[in-house]
Amino acid sequence: MYIVIIGAGRIGTGLAKSQLATGQEVFLLDRDGARVELLRSTFGSIARLGDGTKVTNLREAGVARAGLFIAATGDDSVNLASCQLAKQVFNVPSTVAVVVDPENATLFEALGVDDVVSLTDLAMTRLASTVPAHPIVRLMPLAGRHREMVAIKIPAGAEVVNRMLSEIVLPYGSSVILVIGPTGQTEEPRPETVLGAEDEVIVVTPVEGTQTLWETLTEMP
Repeated sequence: MYIVIIGAGRIGTGLAKSQLATGQEVFLLDRDGARVELLRSTFGSIARLGDGTKVTNLREAGVARAGLFIAATGDDSVNLASCQLAKQVFNVPSTVAVVVDPENATLFEALGVDDVVSLTDLAMTRLASTVPAHPIVRLMPLAGRHREMVAIKIPAGAEVVNRMLSEIVLPYGSSVILVIGPTGQTEEPRPETVLGAEDEVIVVTPVEGTQTLWETLTEMP
């Protein structure tokens, strides 16, 4: 599947890395030249400087052949406008938008965005711990809905606490894209990143591996 992502921040870049790792074809568009150059130096020509609200830029990014379009900038107006263009001009079958202001989520859905995820959901750790029946917070479906982005809170005393990500065996195809600390601070995951108690881990995973992923990250000694 060809996936176009608008916004090369932590979320957009993390999603791109996880999708590339599973063989998806990914292209990123961002208005920050420094971000684009960094991505190009690491991954080659999968990123381009451009504005997701400009039809010309979207056409150059190949949105017309995209199976999935993700708007993950820090600006709700850009995310909404780019998703609408992807749907109405390029007939992309599935659009996903990140919403900074949770009050805008209903508007995005009403205007035709297929899947909406609020940054509030990404940052709030309470949900995973206060709803025992739903220990996994499903944030958004990806890649034809065979994969999804989920949030899992690491309980105190879990086997993975104080272990580096490189030491943890995740289900095949699962990729950590963000770690959120107990006070809300975010960290781009690296192999040497150490997980702590009460961290919330944002992971892209095959749907069939989600339960195993949760068991891995929450298992007690």
